[in-house]
Amino acid sequence: MNSLNRRHFLPVLPILLFLFAPSVIYGQKFLYDVDFRFGLDNREYARMCYSPSKTIFGAILAPKVGIGWGNGHSVYVGGDLKRYFGKTVPKYDVSLLAYYQYDGPSLDITAGAFPRKRLAGEYPSAFLDDAVFFDTVMEGAAASYTGKTWKAEAALDWLGMVQGGTRERFAAYAYFRKDFSFFYGAVSFMMHHYAGSEKVSGVVDNLWLYPYIGFDFSGITPLSVLDIRAGWIQTFQNDRVNETGFVNPGGFQGEFVIEKWGVGLSETIYLGKSLQPFFNSTDRAGEVYGTSLYLGNTFYGTDSGIYNRLELYYSPSIPKVSRWLSFKLSFAAHYDGYGWGWQQLACLVVNLNQNLFRKGK
Repeated sequence: MNSLNRRHFLPVLPILLFLFAPSVIYGQKFLYDVDFRFGLDNREYARMCYSPSKTIFGAILAPKVGIGWGNGHSVYVGGDLKRYFGKTVPKYDVSLLAYYQYDGPSLDITAGAFPRKRLAGEYPSAFLDDAVFFDTVMEGAAASYTGKTWKAEAALDWLGMVQGGTRERFAAYAYFRKDFSFFYGAVSFMMHHYAGSEKVSGVVDNLWLYPYIGFDFSGITPLSVLDIRAGWIQTFQNDRVNETGFVNPGGFQGEFVIEKWGVGLSETIYLGKSLQPFFNSTDRAGEVYGTSLYLGNTFYGTDSGIYNRLELYYSPSIPKVSRWLSFKLSFAAHYDGYGWGWQQLACLVVNLNQNLFRKGK
């Protein structure tokens, strides 16, 4: 994520006023969108082998203003201000947001530096770690299409540009889901392009595929959610630096979610080989790949053949208030085949925009 000094960010505000004031005069719609996120993620993994203990605690404020025109077109400019509690250097992380957005009857398009919430597909924690709650900005483009019984998405997130010791990196995502009466089929895809920098050369190929089938009984039971799915995570990886050739670890994954009155229980079990075989490998400069190469949950690097996650959570739906506020409190137990670890999470999300205050809303 790019960090900007506050003195570089504040001069943008007068420019915004100059750009958006004429929108009232010439008939375009003035738009605004304000996100606030507060989160605590406490991880106690001392007895486990594949993930360190740590606490992530912080708040994010992301105000955006924009101009809307036509049927669904808009351009937004704003900022994403992060404060990780206890962090001193830098004390704040600030990113500039500037993006085009189209919201049509079925098609949604976003391009630029935009909020990650615009990503519409479902990607397992093997692809993206739970800490993505704090990784709120994407730089690239995303497009999703929702049909009557199906949904598709493609997205690109540029993570690194060749500059000094920074590697060229980007992640490409794709998602497709087809719904039937009470079951569905879906596939999630991710490719992480992990190339070299000005100081070190070499490329690591890193492709992930997760096809699965699911059964959604939510509409035919008294429960709010009853969803069961099972599939196979398959990877295709090649460390061209160390000339390993392609290795293709994969495994079975089963998922189960049940919820009523905001109280839910979710279970995820993975059975298979380590999906992160190059985690401890090094490049020609001696740097370990680690989480720079693998964006997902590090528990999927276990060589024990099993990873299990059991979560109990509370996420109430409050009439009217839930339009702009969501809250979740959860307790998760992890098992990597060698020991148990515990995780406590609390998150509060507020979203305010001009649609909340229209007449009749």
